[in-house]
Amino acid sequence: MTIQAAYFGGSVNITMLLAPLVPISVISYPSTPIQLHDLYTNENGSSSQTFGVVFDPSASFQSSSITVTLSALGMLQNGTVVALPSWLGLPNSNHTLSLTAEQPFYFVMTATGIDAHPGTYEIAIQEIIAGSQFMVVMNVVWFCLRL
Repeated sequence: MTIQAAYFGGSVNITMLLAPLVPISVISYPSTPIQLHDLYTNENGSSSQTFGVVFDPSASFQSSSITVTLSALGMLQNGTVVALPSWLGLPNSNHTLSLTAEQPFYFVMTATGIDAHPGTYEIAIQEIIAGSQFMVVMNVVWFCLRL
């Protein structure tokens, strides 16, 4: 993006790179799960969200790298994981991440919907971090926008 600033006697152009803010989860060892923030999309569209993660090993951990596997288990209903409804898709919800100590890593999660019902849906995501298993929740928020 270029911004032009005018002043008495002239002007100056300044070029700036605008980038979205991407929160980064820190994985320490012993493991802590990656925190997944909400993903927003409209009822007949798709939306992607970028997530960041960095591995911060403790002094007792002997490796400078770690493997993380993420996979969508389904939707939570009354505390139980059920299959995703046919109108909700998570086309790139399975990831295997190879993290090197203190190096940020970014990945994308996408939600798609056809005639989705507006609301917030809890998606159960399994995380396997260096053999430890976690189940975390990622909210997919469907909204209806009419003009």
